[in-house]
Amino acid sequence: MPVFTQGQAIDFIERTFGQGIISNSGLNISVLCPRCKSRKPFGYSKKKLVIKTDDFKCHCWVCGLKSPNIFPVLSKYFSNSKEEFLLTFGQSTLTANTLLSSQEILDEVDQPITLPPNSKLLAIHQKEYRYHTDYLLKRRGLTERELYYWKIMVSDHPDFKNRVIIPSFDSEGDLNYYTARKILDKGRGVKYKNPEVDRKSIIFNEMNINWNKPLVLVEGPFDLLKVIPNATCLLGSELNENYLLFQRICENKTEVILSLDLDAKTKELKIAKLLSQYNIKVKILKIPEQYEDIGELPLGRFNDLIASAKLYSRIETLKDKISSIV
Repeated sequence: MPVFTQGQAIDFIERTFGQGIISNSGLNISVLCPRCKSRKPFGYSKKKLVIKTDDFKCHCWVCGLKSPNIFPVLSKYFSNSKEEFLLTFGQSTLTANTLLSSQEILDEVDQPITLPPNSKLLAIHQKEYRYHTDYLLKRRGLTERELYYWKIMVSDHPDFKNRVIIPSFDSEGDLNYYTARKILDKGRGVKYKNPEVDRKSIIFNEMNINWNKPLVLVEGPFDLLKVIPNATCLLGSELNENYLLFQRICENKTEVILSLDLDAKTKELKIAKLLSQYNIKVKILKIPEQYEDIGELPLGRFNDLIASAKLYSRIETLKDKISSIV
């Protein structure tokens, strides 16, 4: 049990980081992240570094900084506050292992996401990348327009030479993720290679999102290639309050059009139910059963189907389940 009060913790945090936003009955406080501010110093005002007031665990939902204690953050950005923290809170919140692990995490987060070595935009007339082009145009059914819109890339590095790379950029235009997919189903190696970051803090394709318009949510980047314009992918089939994407949707009251793969319908309904509990309007779009996922749809077909999306409600969902059984 901590030997300090919640008020003491909040007072110290706000004197150090600036005025914060208190939530969860005072258990959490959101403040400006010093790492984000150092990278974007002009007018940066997003209070996305969440600090727990009982044990000082922290997590920034923008840059991904995550540590079991704020001491390493203080050491790097607020060195004048270290001594006060140790005297007031250190004995009850810090251990040698906590200090070591949190410093390692901070060092790791300070390494920005970078593209695979030797990455460059794919030009469809480059003979050395004709198999990459064939994969995208013939197997995936894309056109040259999609290749340039999504800035699809290739690399001659041995670890990536047989892959196509789809980058993602945040609202400031900085790289925040990528996925590198094998163009050959056979052979060694995992199908996808991605940077090792917390996906909960990533909003894929954030640079192109308009939060004031209905937002399409699909599972993966290759589904996203078939959905233009206002869309993002979950990088899986999970979404809840711990995801930055979920928080942004709720902050902006953004209408959602949800369309996951056929084998993820239970998870799709779970997401729809949770969003609706936060007064978010949710529509569910079912893709034709002859397609396993959106990535298999002919180009343009998804946008033609959007008008058929049904407004989510628990009653209508129950009716659909009953009708499918009868």
